[in-house]
Amino acid sequence: MAPLDKTLEAAPVPMPARPNFDLLEAQRNAPDRPQNKSTVDPSELYFGNMDSLRDLLVTGTDGKLCSTLPDAGQIPALKAGGDALGCTFTDAQRDPLAYQIYQDHKDQTVKMRGDYGQDLMVQGSGVMVGKDGDQCHILTALHVIEGDTVGEALPNLRLTTTDGSEFPVQTAVADRPHELAIVSVDMGASADALCKPVSIAKDSQLSPWDGANSLGYPGSSTSLYVSPSKFHAARQLSDLGDMSLPKEYFPGEDPDRTMLEFEGLALPGNSGGPTFDKDGNLIGVVDESTLNYTTWSTPVTEDIINNMIQ
Repeated sequence: MAPLDKTLEAAPVPMPARPNFDLLEAQRNAPDRPQNKSTVDPSELYFGNMDSLRDLLVTGTDGKLCSTLPDAGQIPALKAGGDALGCTFTDAQRDPLAYQIYQDHKDQTVKMRGDYGQDLMVQGSGVMVGKDGDQCHILTALHVIEGDTVGEALPNLRLTTTDGSEFPVQTAVADRPHELAIVSVDMGASADALCKPVSIAKDSQLSPWDGANSLGYPGSSTSLYVSPSKFHAARQLSDLGDMSLPKEYFPGEDPDRTMLEFEGLALPGNSGGPTFDKDGNLIGVVDESTLNYTTWSTPVTEDIINNMIQ
């Protein structure tokens, strides 16, 4: 992919894969943890495998393990009217579409992290949209990789997949009018197994109250959450928010660009995460949200993605 906007310096050594949860904390809380040991080998835990352990150890938006564990078949969910701290769950019976979207696309959704300086980190989400050999292309919101320092990509930018593998970002491409970015990582021998691009909608036409679902890593959570939502309307960016206050835009952002408005809960950290229609096609990425459970996604189509990946 030819970078259109900027190139980020690749880390000199690939980062090793690591679990995206605190295994030591899991060891301390495991019900069958041997009491005469300070640590325990993962094979000694009662969990059948690392995947089941990861599914069970859900963290809230504060990054701490949830005090309530999900039951079998439950997935983490953020729902309008729900707790912004996370640690809430749904299942196939209560939310069949949300459950299916989560299962189908959880491995295609990644966590983005970057060093903001002064010991501060920023976090967002992204989704796999392309693959070229060992290179995997990830779509996200532009402000996720630039933070508030618009024009300079964050140093030490990296992404984590659901299996805990972590990769340094090598290149980034920006579509400033749409506030979108595509980053590329070299997954090496893991590319075929890990990089599975999503299906992208040819258009983002929705009818009022159509169901949609977004995926992402809210707050400081290491767990992927689904956000079930209902479509309201397509609106111009300049029409959003409190009309008594001036709207702020990122440099180069088109104030007349279209935004998809949903009734649903999204939090900081969800930015850049994918929004899927009822058929499982990518129709947008999460961009903004309010405390009254309104979320806006930037619409994406095959043409937008193809114009960025060249």
